[in-house]
Formats: sequence, structure tokens, C-alpha cells
Amino acid sequence: MALKTYPFDPECALGLLHKFDSVFEALCTGFHPLTHAPLPGSSEARQLVTQTQKVRIRSLAEMTRNKVFSLLSGSDDDDLEPWLLEATKVYDKTLMLLADHGEVAEWNWR
Repeated sequence: MALKTYPFDPECALGLLHKFDSVFEALCTGFHPLTHAPLPGSSEARQLVTQTQKVRIRSLAEMTRNKVFSLLSGSDDDDLEPWLLEATKVYDKTLMLLADHGEVAEWNWR
């Protein structure tokens, strides 16, 4: 959600979201995303985040990604168009990690 007193700055916003992506990846895996060293307090017996927290992280990532796309595509400013490609990478690691490992149950509403 953008604050009304501050204009949307894609460079700052996307940079911050990429940092959050790395933090969420580290919390979900228990390893530093660059060095692959185990994080303090993490072990196979004790994960840093619960399954419920992983579901919440995925939801937050999906909502944020949608909001970024709506801000970029809803603007008439042609200078924002190159940022659309960068926006496709927002929370990419987090969403890929949580989507394919059964972290979020999919319901069949028949």
C-alpha cells in the first residue's frame, strides 16, 4: 500500500522488496541465502518459522506482488514501464520455495 504523502518510487520499493525476499527465504529454509550457512537457532529439529507462518508469508508476498503490478501498470508515466520486468522478480524466491513444497494447501471447491 502506498502512502499518499509519498510518491511511488520503483527503485526504492523494489530494492526493499528484494531484501525482504532474501529474509523470507532465509527464515523458511534456515540457511543464509548467499553463504548457505545455517542461521543461528535453526536446525532440522527446530525450524525458524511454522507452517502457519509460511502460509502467511506466501499470502503477504502474493498481495504485495499484485499491489506493485497495479501501481506500475496503472500509472501513465512511461518511465515506469522498464520497472515492470523487475517487478516480475518481486518475491520470486519466496513464492517458488513455498509454492512447490506443499506449504500451502490448495482446496478443491466442487
